[in-house]
Amino acid sequence: MDIFSLAAIAAIVIAVALAGLKRFGMTQLLILGCMAVFTLEIVAPRGTIIEELSFQPIFLTNGQSLYTVFTSMFVHADVFHIFGNMLFLLLVGVPLEDRVGKRKFAGIFFIAGVAAVLVESLVRWDTPTLILGASGAISGVMGAMLLLYPKDRIPMFVGPIFLPSVAVWIAVGSWFGLQVFYLAFYGTASGTAYGAHLGGFLAGMVLGQLLPAGEKREKIREVNLAPLEALATTPQLRNALDKAKGEQEREVRDAWLEYFAKHAKCPQCGSAYAFKGSKLKCQNGHEVNLK
Repeated sequence: MDIFSLAAIAAIVIAVALAGLKRFGMTQLLILGCMAVFTLEIVAPRGTIIEELSFQPIFLTNGQSLYTVFTSMFVHADVFHIFGNMLFLLLVGVPLEDRVGKRKFAGIFFIAGVAAVLVESLVRWDTPTLILGASGAISGVMGAMLLLYPKDRIPMFVGPIFLPSVAVWIAVGSWFGLQVFYLAFYGTASGTAYGAHLGGFLAGMVLGQLLPAGEKREKIREVNLAPLEALATTPQLRNALDKAKGEQEREVRDAWLEYFAKHAKCPQCGSAYAFKGSKLKCQNGHEVNLK
């Protein structure tokens, strides 16, 4: 394997490992990982990384390079390909990660991404066609978002039009309808993996139902959020506090409180808080008790 491809794999591993740390968001690190791989694609001999890290349907019959079912999610064909994928990942990934938590978001992203690759491989069975890009995994994120939070509002492009706040069912539903139309009209004649989009989307809907089933759906214990009112000094903090107040599922509520703690400032020392159990605790030991 070429040294640039090895460097790309290292970039993927580092990005995913860093995303496992509490201080980093999974969505942002996935974007950085894709950008790092694309940068290496630019400096590497033409096509090297794409050829070595993309998935080919024929691998399912010859058993070769099966690791590319994962690496292919981070490889993109050109600047338009990666820009479109990263934009949609940012617009949909951040809201979903905020709601279901990092680990479940990662599960949806990667499992749906693998499902997308396998579905596209069935469409193009036993061919050396290259399957690459994060769009299948992102489609899974969109499917999960539609199933779990259809009435929430997110920023989204509907065709060429950017809407700063649109209901999930409209934004994602419109996108899904277009994918069905394109697949029916173009089939495999197009270079776009519409089969992967639909496969990832349906996998995301299934995962959205299964993965949050335990802890996420557990009703939350009562906490007193009144002490946080004085700390909600920005529109972002006010919004996070309002979201936490209105949430009836523990993990989602705690995710909003973690966001609040990270961005709020201790009035006594100016440092950020960490949310632990039923307390916010700053780096110098000052606490806000929510019991």
